[in-house]
Amino acid sequence: MELLVWLFMGLVCSLIANNKNRNVYAWFVLGVLFSVVAVFIVALLPKLED
Repeated sequence: MELLVWLFMGLVCSLIANNKNRNVYAWFVLGVLFSVVAVFIVALLPKLED
């Protein structure tokens, strides 16, 4: 069950990072490792310009 929560947090982080033009794979790993903290951090970051 915990594994599913970790993977879900990684998915949430990667989706937010994708919307902000950030590295999706790095934020997935950070989301798995740091879960809710990483979600808050990536949500607070500004969107990068292309």
